[in-house]
Amino acid sequence: REEAAARRMLRYARQALETFQALYGAYPYASYTLCQADFPFGGMEYAAFALIGGDYLAEGRQDSLELILAHETAHQWFYALVGSDQWNQPWQDEALCEYAMLRYVRARYGQGSFETLRHYRVDEPLREALPALTPASPLDYFSTLHDYTAVVYGRGAALALALEEALPGGVDAFLRAYVEKFAF
Repeated sequence: REEAAARRMLRYARQALETFQALYGAYPYASYTLCQADFPFGGMEYAAFALIGGDYLAEGRQDSLELILAHETAHQWFYALVGSDQWNQPWQDEALCEYAMLRYVRARYGQGSFETLRHYRVDEPLREALPALTPASPLDYFSTLHDYTAVVYGRGAALALALEEALPGGVDAFLRAYVEKFAF
């Protein structure tokens, strides 16, 4: 079981690396290490390293595992390669990684899967009555993890999705230029 779960992790991480390299530029590190950890979050990113919550490796959680790995792998570009202020401007990496994860789903599984996931991860948070917060609110403005996730991840990704048609070349071209200009 553990070997099968490890193989799934590696396969999803490889697919995410390939997708994000095509979208945002070359992966900048010599390796990418994944580690299963028993903690209450889906994942945690560091440069060339990601922790993945052990619950996501359980049989039947492949879809969730793949999404967590796509999100955490996107942090290799938006957090590790292009740094951000995770406390005062959490949207700079979390919203961009949520958008990148949605792009991963569209690239791997098509528009239908993208639309289904967008409904749950972006459209639902837009419909929720939440405190008067924005994706640019500092971390200490949020009183619950749910509000933080809905606003920073969901509504932040909604902004990127709304800009897809407005930006010449789309958001991916903008993000690729952003990575090229501000790497390290």
